[in-house]
Amino acid sequence: MEAPSEDLNERKKAGIRTYTTDVTVNNVGQLRCLNQNILPVTYTDSFYKDVVKEELKDITKMVYVSDMLVGAICCRFEKPQQNANTTSTTPTSGGGLRRVYIMTFGVLKPYRNYGIGTRMLKSLIKVVATLKDIQDIYLHVQVRRKRLPCNVIQR
Repeated sequence: MEAPSEDLNERKKAGIRTYTTDVTVNNVGQLRCLNQNILPVTYTDSFYKDVVKEELKDITKMVYVSDMLVGAICCRFEKPQQNANTTSTTPTSGGGLRRVYIMTFGVLKPYRNYGIGTRMLKSLIKVVATLKDIQDIYLHVQVRRKRLPCNVIQR
């Protein structure tokens, strides 16, 4: 059951208080459940082992409202010549610029349009801007959805 539109508009004006945490071995199970609910792809155990690595903690985050996980962004470092199937989670040793690949990014449907995704992306951009050896940030969008998330693509 959806809230009446006037209720929804009032809540959106008021905003939602969120807090962000790192992905750890203690909460990665929650991330798995979130991803299963919002993404059309099932990720392997190795994906979840990788996202808890210490070197990714600044670019992989989970967002909560109260004590409920409502969104997450999971990224990895890549060398520019690598494709999306090859990962590199440590800085390059021979010089050159790395890339940040957004592997997963999403917010539970009832919490969309509150700016949660925008804040996750802005936070990622801010962190990446402090790193000296990053060329860019990129992602792939799943297109089998009936309606593309155009507001994400436009930003």
